[in-house]
Amino acid sequence: MSVASTRPGTVGRIVLLGIPVLVAFSIPVLGFVASLFLMPLAGFRVRRRLWPRISGGATIAWSMLALVGLWFPALLSLFSQGAIPVGGSVVWLLIPLCAPTGFGAFIVPALAATAFGLAGAAASVPVRHPWPWVVGAWAAPLAYIAATLWLVDTSFQC
Repeated sequence: MSVASTRPGTVGRIVLLGIPVLVAFSIPVLGFVASLFLMPLAGFRVRRRLWPRISGGATIAWSMLALVGLWFPALLSLFSQGAIPVGGSVVWLLIPLCAPTGFGAFIVPALAATAFGLAGAAASVPVRHPWPWVVGAWAAPLAYIAATLWLVDTSFQC
C-alpha cells in the first residue's frame, strides 16, 4: 500500500510544496518575489499532515532554509558580479535583461527544477520531517543549471 493511499490529500500537499519551485523558475522577477511568500506559506500549510512533530516556528525556519537554497546559486553569481559563475543561467530570473530563446530552453529547465523540488517534498512524507524538502529545494537550481547546460540549447536573446 502506498503512502498516498493511506493518507488522503498527501499528493496534493506534495504538489503544494512544489508550486513555489515551479513559479520561481518559470516567471522572471515575479517568480522570485512570489517564492518569498509561497515557500513559507506552503511549508506552514502542509506541516500538520506531513510533519506533525514539527512546530510552526521550526517549519518557518525550514522554509527559510529551503528558500535560501532555491536562490543561493543565482544570488551568489549576481553578488559576485559573475566572478563565481555558478548559477549564471539562473540569474536571468532575477534580472531579466536577456531571456532564453525557444520554448524548450524556457520550460525544460523549469520542469527539471520542479521535479527535484517535488522529489524532495515526496521524500519528506515517509520520514515525516521537512529536511528532504529542503534538500530538494537546494538541488532544484542545480537541476535547472544542469538542464540548461545538457538538455537544451540555451542561447539568450537580449
